[in-house]
Amino acid sequence: MRSNNMRLEELFVNLLNMSITAGYVVVAVILLRLLLRKAPRWISCALWALVGLRLILPFSFESVMSLIPSSTTVTPDILYSGEPAISSGIPTVNSVVNPTIAGSLTPAVTDSANPMQIVMTIAGIVWLAGMLVMVLYSAITYVRLRRKVDSAILFKDNIYESDAISSPFVLGIIKPRIYLPFAVGEEDRNYVVSHEQAHIRRKDHWIKPFGFLLLTVYWFNPLMWVAYVLLCRDIEVACDETVIKDIGVNEKKAYSLALLGCAVKRRNIAMCPLAFGEVGIKERVKNVLNYKKPAFWIIIVAVIACIVAGICLLSNPKEKANTSYEHPNAEQLFEYRTAYVGDNSAVGNIISLLEFPTDVKYDHIELKTSAEPYGVDVYFSVTPEVKAAYNTSEPDHIDVFQENACIMFSLIGNADKVTFRLDDGTGNPADMQFTRDWVESIVGADLWSESDSAEKLDSLITQINEHVKSAYASAAEDISTGPFVEYVKDTNTGPFDVYTKENGTYIMSLPMSLFNDFPANHWEPGWMNADVYCGSIDNFTWAVVCTGPSAGTGNENVCTSSDGGKTWWVGDRSAMYSGTVTGAGFASSKVGFMSYRYFVDHGPEISRTLDGGKTWSRMTVDIPDYLKEYRMTPLVPTFTGNSGIYPIELYDNDGNTSTAYLATEDGGMTWQWKGSALDEAVRSAFLKDNQTGYLSGECAGEGHILLGQKEKSGIITVYVLTMYGEYGFEDGNFVKVSGSGIIPAVFTFTYSDGGLVCTKIEYPEDGQDMGTPSENCSRPNTGVGLYLLRTATSRI
Repeated sequence: MRSNNMRLEELFVNLLNMSITAGYVVVAVILLRLLLRKAPRWISCALWALVGLRLILPFSFESVMSLIPSSTTVTPDILYSGEPAISSGIPTVNSVVNPTIAGSLTPAVTDSANPMQIVMTIAGIVWLAGMLVMVLYSAITYVRLRRKVDSAILFKDNIYESDAISSPFVLGIIKPRIYLPFAVGEEDRNYVVSHEQAHIRRKDHWIKPFGFLLLTVYWFNPLMWVAYVLLCRDIEVACDETVIKDIGVNEKKAYSLALLGCAVKRRNIAMCPLAFGEVGIKERVKNVLNYKKPAFWIIIVAVIACIVAGICLLSNPKEKANTSYEHPNAEQLFEYRTAYVGDNSAVGNIISLLEFPTDVKYDHIELKTSAEPYGVDVYFSVTPEVKAAYNTSEPDHIDVFQENACIMFSLIGNADKVTFRLDDGTGNPADMQFTRDWVESIVGADLWSESDSAEKLDSLITQINEHVKSAYASAAEDISTGPFVEYVKDTNTGPFDVYTKENGTYIMSLPMSLFNDFPANHWEPGWMNADVYCGSIDNFTWAVVCTGPSAGTGNENVCTSSDGGKTWWVGDRSAMYSGTVTGAGFASSKVGFMSYRYFVDHGPEISRTLDGGKTWSRMTVDIPDYLKEYRMTPLVPTFTGNSGIYPIELYDNDGNTSTAYLATEDGGMTWQWKGSALDEAVRSAFLKDNQTGYLSGECAGEGHILLGQKEKSGIITVYVLTMYGEYGFEDGNFVKVSGSGIIPAVFTFTYSDGGLVCTKIEYPEDGQDMGTPSENCSRPNTGVGLYLLRTATSRI
């Protein structure tokens, strides 16, 4: 539990922030000294007062004119944060420092104390030790100097002479005394005394010790040492200018000679007392000899510059309303917004600010900039178990990656593809790939244009999170719909309340215009002879109403709603394919599909929309050679997140049917075949090759994985892992009575009468003669299944 009293580490964090802020002022004052070098030197002394105020005051006012990037670079919460980071107000600094801090000082679950708290405590102890050394040094120096002048003889007033010193100086704060060495000649004494008296009039004997006191507190900041040295020089030069103005410019040469005669060693610069020659004598002599009374306008400009500098350097930047941000890192993310994938620094910083699951460890990124589509590949190191878990494509596994992909598309203008690669070191990483078109269809926004300010980005991240989670939930629950034969509550007016025929379950209300083009023979009192495919994704609701396959050339209408079914938009039928609809489904509020029964060609005939049903176009599907002899009817596509399956019913020349599948991992933008007639051919050939006759009631099953295939001159070579088993009843239990383990095999097929005929099966004994499936070989994504040859009869 944190104490109400300020602890050492908290005190040091506060001083560190004040020191950093004062450091910005030191740099600004150094630059202003150069710009105002023709102004009186007391202007420079006034500017150093700004540094002093920054080091003293723990608070300040806010102003839009502030030149300070951040007033709290190191927030107090860093001591207890699980993700320590600084906020310097300078993105480049943050991007360099924060990854280092996070990599070495992020607390582990087993840590008994926050590493940052330990570091700051140690730093606080070192700070106290350094301050003690500074105090001891100044005290010893003062005592030694005081002892030297104990025997000094009063010359007059507060002026003393001593043979134990070699240079004049002022000693004392309340009652300052001027000490002169006996060696100072009569001619130089007046100049020396005038100089030291000018110090006293200007209160330099207060200013310099106070400056040294601040240096004692902030000794750990190198810029404070620079500031103290330059302050001492400016004090001396300003004092010289005061004396010249009093004695007249005709005395400049004599005064310069007095300076040369009273020079002291540079090691005395750090002493508390003011010494006449503490700074480079060459600079002071040159300044005296070149001194001219500055023009009045120069003084006016310099004073105005001081006032403006005071406002800009003493004020803190106006705090942006971080409390209004729902996502605290939205502002930081926006700082790195870039139009180009090739901006390595910005892209890297964006990824560093994103939150990923704790079971994946960020490794590196690759930027795809050589050709369109431009993209970003983000690599993570994972264990095989973690990779397997993410391969399930369950929403709770991948929605965070999709949300991060959406944010990356919002902040990287020309990125079209984002891939997250989970590498378990086996050489077979798992990829999660997202395209801009697909994620924008999920979010329902132009991500780049909707993120042109930190405030808009914050709102957009909220929208992203809501839509992604909703898309996964609705994809899992709602999109797998129809066909249904609905009961229409009222055939004369709309909207229509639609119910299932089987149990009268209410589905939704649809607009009457959706049914206007249907032939009259599809209407009966209270009933509508039509198929309806429908679903919802968040507030986006869709419905496809069509005449059934038995009606020949069909009629179909599409309607969509963006407010959960309150208002509907009915699509333009002229934009659709004229055919019998056999399925429909939407992957998002933008991307949808309609399936049609094969008619003139062999299919599959699929229409796709990318604008929520407003326009449709035929989706081109690449058909492998071994499927080209089949007639194909696509059915109802189903989606879980960005993963989708599109079943395709296959018909051969003998009227036999089987099913192949198209699969997508990017919300329907691209598809690949997953399983096909090749599976059926392998299954049939393998069972036939292993059948040895059966006892009554026995059955056989097989399982296989297609590793890959290649085709040349009409001959298909397929590389497979196979497993065979025979099953029967023993003592009332259904058990495996014979079979094999996992066996590698090579199947060879040729085309014949529109189908595949197996001409050879090879079983290498140890795999050494099997060859490799990698060369010129496609790799279908095929699952393992057990297929029974015939159903066993039970025994009593």
